[in-house]
Amino acid sequence: MLSSRAWRWIGFLLFTAVLLWLTLTPMESPSVNPGGFIDKIAHFSLFGLWSYLFGSFFDGYWKGVQLFAITAIAGTVFGAMVEGLQLITSFGRSFELMDMVANAAGALSAGLATSLNLGLRRWRTH
Repeated sequence: MLSSRAWRWIGFLLFTAVLLWLTLTPMESPSVNPGGFIDKIAHFSLFGLWSYLFGSFFDGYWKGVQLFAITAIAGTVFGAMVEGLQLITSFGRSFELMDMVANAAGALSAGLATSLNLGLRRWRTH
């Protein structure tokens, strides 16, 4: 039987696969791809959630600034990688600098949330 940590990794990897699919496949229907400000909120939210989930795996290994940094850097690099893949592939998606900014803002927010949430949880239990 798989441990809860293994299930969390499986869920994280599935979320990563869905996020890659959403960001790399063409969105032809306007109801699916609203564009504009809503699109940036979606980027902020999805990459923020990805970063938060990624950072939560390091609970107990790092705390405070280190946890903030690993979470924010990993999310920003992942977001930049996705935008880079859009630039170099012919999947029908296009690179947008503001998408990369929204991805990074979500990652930075998640870094802050991860370090504060996990730090507060440790503080309350001691």
